[in-house]
Amino acid sequence: MRKPARKQWLAVRFLVTIVVLATSIGMASGTAQAVDPFNPAAPPPPPAVPDHRALPTDAVPVSPPDVGHPPTDPVPPAPPPVPAPTASDIAAQTGKPVEVSAETTPTRQVMANPDRSFTLTSNRVPVRAQKNGTWVPIDTTLHANPDGTLAPAATTENVTFSSGGASPLVTLTNGAASLSLSWPTSLPTPQVSGPTATYPGVWPGVDLQLTAQADSYSEVLVVHDATAAANPNLAHLHLSATATNLSLSTDANGALVATDPNGAVVFNGATPVMWDSAYDPQAGTKPTAGNPGTGHVTTLPATTTNTATTKTSSATTTSTVDVAINPPASALTGPGVTYPVYIDPSMSRGEEFWAEVTANGWYYINQNQWAQVGDCGTWAGCNGLTVARSYFRMGTEDISGHPNGRGARVFSAQFYANEVWSAHACTAEPVEVHLAGVIDNNTRWPGPEAGWINTQWSAAGTNCGNPNNVVFDVTSAAQTAADQGWPNLTMDLRSPDEGNQYQWKEFANNPTLVINYSYPPNPAAGLAVSNAVTCTGHAYTSDAQPTLYSTATDNNNPPLNPQLWYDLYNGAGTSAIVSGAGPVTIASGTTGAWTDTVPLAGSTDYEFRVNVSTQQGTPQEMWAGSYSPWYGFTRLAPPTQAPYINSYDYPANYWGEASDNPEAVFFSTNGAPNIAGFTWTLTGAGTESVPPVSECNYNQTFGTSGGYVGVGSGGWTGLRLPTGLSVGYHTLHVRSFDYAHNLSPESQPYTFYVAPPAGAAGGWVEAESLPSSQPAGQNISLGPQGNCCGVSWSGGQQLLFHGNAQGQSFSTTLTAPISGNYDLDAG
Repeated sequence: MRKPARKQWLAVRFLVTIVVLATSIGMASGTAQAVDPFNPAAPPPPPAVPDHRALPTDAVPVSPPDVGHPPTDPVPPAPPPVPAPTASDIAAQTGKPVEVSAETTPTRQVMANPDRSFTLTSNRVPVRAQKNGTWVPIDTTLHANPDGTLAPAATTENVTFSSGGASPLVTLTNGAASLSLSWPTSLPTPQVSGPTATYPGVWPGVDLQLTAQADSYSEVLVVHDATAAANPNLAHLHLSATATNLSLSTDANGALVATDPNGAVVFNGATPVMWDSAYDPQAGTKPTAGNPGTGHVTTLPATTTNTATTKTSSATTTSTVDVAINPPASALTGPGVTYPVYIDPSMSRGEEFWAEVTANGWYYINQNQWAQVGDCGTWAGCNGLTVARSYFRMGTEDISGHPNGRGARVFSAQFYANEVWSAHACTAEPVEVHLAGVIDNNTRWPGPEAGWINTQWSAAGTNCGNPNNVVFDVTSAAQTAADQGWPNLTMDLRSPDEGNQYQWKEFANNPTLVINYSYPPNPAAGLAVSNAVTCTGHAYTSDAQPTLYSTATDNNNPPLNPQLWYDLYNGAGTSAIVSGAGPVTIASGTTGAWTDTVPLAGSTDYEFRVNVSTQQGTPQEMWAGSYSPWYGFTRLAPPTQAPYINSYDYPANYWGEASDNPEAVFFSTNGAPNIAGFTWTLTGAGTESVPPVSECNYNQTFGTSGGYVGVGSGGWTGLRLPTGLSVGYHTLHVRSFDYAHNLSPESQPYTFYVAPPAGAAGGWVEAESLPSSQPAGQNISLGPQGNCCGVSWSGGQQLLFHGNAQGQSFSTTLTAPISGNYDLDAG
């Protein structure tokens, strides 16, 4: 069981005036048991200390406060929520921060800044509420509803207070679920002052105070004197609770808990406590109805007994529960009690959590009191309290996202803790903030520790002028939360020397966390080089001063303009040609280009990489965190050797194969290195086609006029001429091209002849059967001769012309097809 933080006095807030029972119940978000991870890394060196002690004024909503009265005129429609891109654009245009209202919650607000960064302000308790669709500052001023009940003007709690009589003392509503607490007797008409309704004389000498708070309420019985404290009704306090669609019980700490049919917590309370008005100015603040100060504190665990359950419809179940709180007599009328006495069992729906643990085993969970830090020492007002540490869980959901796997970059983060009292008065004493682990209803001494963050020296509080903010630099912790994607960040306040009672301090339990952040760009991608040919899987370029390309994207919404920085190295990565060239500024998602300023050698390997920044040269400068991968390429100069041509089928300057039976010509690189293929033409010198950089098909024919052919082994390649070449004279010109598609000098022209196609059918013509004649007067024998002299001829004979002098001739005539191959033999 939880023990008191002072003496073991009642934990219901009793004003030993005796302020009466405060059975406050508030809405719970179900996060009381939430777990937040932590990083136990060693703390960094002390960071710079902010020079301001007040919260930034631009973090406060500009909506007008609610006046505390129901509207009488029609309510205009709420403006649409402003998303981050719109807010950021307006901020950049106007030079003023703009609220990202689409992300606003009661405890968190994001402002878009003119420099395109964002600022998150996270409060432990709500500072704004939504009314008619518009965010307004918290206003706990009570006003009368049409049904006579009292309600705060603008809080996150849907709560009403009784206007007196037999109506329920307090009613909490959350959708179809509600919880009402009723006083056992008729209530007097309350006296209303600001957020507080006081019901005087509920019993002789006992007043009942209800006070509206940002996300809860307090119910405090004020017991004014010993006579009032002796009333037997105070020794056995009973409230009647009516729960609709809820189950009401108490947890292990004696706090009231209301859950829905699925077991989710809807309303959640703290353990009831009581304290008297004993005051020790050396040990802390003076007790009041709102804070125990140095009063003797006693916990008052509540108990519940179900008395009736009614099912009024298929969707509605109502149960009645008796809530009992039994203050011990020693805390009411015992020796040493200082009046008034206060009794306060409070409840809250707060999103964020706080806890205090002490070395002597006492603990406070979401209690409505100051947060205590350090060693209370031996002062009388310490009431046995030893060393205290206070833990706060702050919402960081807005920096927990990792777009494209990239966490937010935190430029600065401040934790504002309002110091209300210091043991050493106006002498500055140190206080530390530490990164902490999980806190929940089971948090006990020594608390979850995860490393020192920052130390500040301070002297402030009611015993030194006025309370004041102590501002801690928690940038490192906020960056850890962003890196790890934590939806909340838990930190604790403690004394550096927990044996030095002059470091004993008290703080308000509603600290604020302010984080200025943005998201870094992604590493560069899509690297490329100008005129790159990548047919082999490696990039080759013909450019002596190539242009290097890269794309980059940013993770902010709206995205910032990435800035590209280029490093160009030799292929081994050992020598920089150009380093840090840039910046080349682009729009997110587009491609940037930088042209090399140093001519590159031919037939040489190179590589380049790109880094990305945004907001370069400003306090919000960010880098991608890593370079792009290296992109390797080779620069090739044009080949200097012309290719060589040869053919057995088409001898140079001679007749070759027929047009309908094409055969091969052969090309050689002639010793040139890095050759990928050849481009050839039959239409004249200089008409070879140049392969585009994207063309990797090196075996193409363009009709009968030219084409490409890839290089073969040993630098030779055979090209089969296209079918359909015209019969007769042709001239072939060839250039080789390398892996970068540079062209070599042109070859020597190669001239050849294409023969006509062969006839459709072959045949034999016997000369002796053809008409023959000779010039008149020649008188040489001309005619057939039979087989003779051991020789046989086709047809058994030949045409014989037996000339015997120079200049003699004869003629024979035959009919032949227009095209065909002929073989004429004469002997």
